[in-house]
Amino acid sequence: MKKQYVFILSSLALVAGGLLIYFAPDLSSYFFSQTPSFKPQTPLITKEFSFSSQVLIRHKGQKDFFPLQTTDGIYHLDTLMIPSKASLEIAFKSGYRVQILSESKIILEYWDEEDPGSPVYIHFVQGDYRTLKTGIVGQLY
Repeated sequence: MKKQYVFILSSLALVAGGLLIYFAPDLSSYFFSQTPSFKPQTPLITKEFSFSSQVLIRHKGQKDFFPLQTTDGIYHLDTLMIPSKASLEIAFKSGYRVQILSESKIILEYWDEEDPGSPVYIHFVQGDYRTLKTGIVGQLY
């Protein structure tokens, strides 16, 4: 009888240990989730934006998406995901102001990364936009 209890307890300990190892990355990210510090390696496109709900951003070289903060900047080759029931308004140096609608995924890039005055391209992986204000012709595509 005692051997059965030892066997059951050791089996439960093995299963609990296996579950702990399996869920360890998720648990650690749940309890210690932080947006990693980002040191820009690419030119800044804009710091003028607003959003209606949580928008996700992935900077060039990062693996995961993180919530966009109002203190962040949007840089060359950043990818932005706008979930349902959210929108993102971006103001560009050229005077353009664009609203990226919900269910969109975009990549922003300069035509010439070395020239911060060069045109900005918005690549739509999916979704749509609305122009709120026009700016200098030929500076936003």
